[in-house]
Amino acid sequence: MGCGDFIQELKDHIPIIKKEFSFLLLILNMIMPGSGTILLICFGGTEFWIEHLLVGFIQFFSFPFAIGFFWSLYWGITIVRKAVK
Repeated sequence: MGCGDFIQELKDHIPIIKKEFSFLLLILNMIMPGSGTILLICFGGTEFWIEHLLVGFIQFFSFPFAIGFFWSLYWGITIVRKAVK
C-alpha cells in the first residue's frame, strides 16, 4: 500500500458529521492546523481514530513549512464536503 492509497483510505473513513460541526472543524483547521482533524475523532467516533490523530499531529507540526496549513485546509474542506452530501 502506497502513501496515496493510505491517504485515500483515510479520506474514505472520514465520518459524516452534522454540517454545523463540519464548518467549525474547517475553521479550527484554518486557525490552528490539525486541531479540527483531531477533534473530528470526538464528533465522529471513527474506527480509524489513531490514524486521524496522527494526521492531525503531522498537520500541526508541519505547519511551519506551509505543508501542514494547506493539508489541514484540504482536510477541512473534505470534512465539509462529506457533511454536505
